[in-house]
Amino acid sequence: MDDRPWAYRVMENELAAEGRIAADAPVDERWPKVAPDPLSHVFLEARLRLDRAVAVAWVTDRSGRRRWSHYGQMPLAIERDGWVRSAVAVGVDPLSQVADMGWACLAAPDAKGVGSCEIEASRAFALTREYRPGANLVAPGRFMLQPGGEAKLEPAAAGRF
Repeated sequence: MDDRPWAYRVMENELAAEGRIAADAPVDERWPKVAPDPLSHVFLEARLRLDRAVAVAWVTDRSGRRRWSHYGQMPLAIERDGWVRSAVAVGVDPLSQVADMGWACLAAPDAKGVGSCEIEASRAFALTREYRPGANLVAPGRFMLQPGGEAKLEPAAAGRF
């Protein structure tokens, strides 16, 4: 989609036509039937290697509220290895609201024994008004986490998102 940014606009139009997106949808519902528009999200990318665990992205806003990519619902957590992109709804003008962001490792449902998440975080961005991926907000990092662990991402530059 990054090579063809018009695809983000198509995605938004399809979601709107299905009644599944609204500019004024709340960003904190547990499992939204109607989601905020793509311009209100921060997108986080990483390569995952999961063992009896799942991964979720998170963003803490400037008021201290933590928002999760899986809305607190395990079926929405990432449970596969490989490169992934996850979105966290933050609100209007997401870049002005981000205080911290990162990834968390959770135990997979019905997991036997202690699992792990290897997370190679590479990128985070918000869409521009033209629906193009904005500048990378984070410095790359590699993290080994056990379920319950979190990795906070460092800003790419200037010490602030």
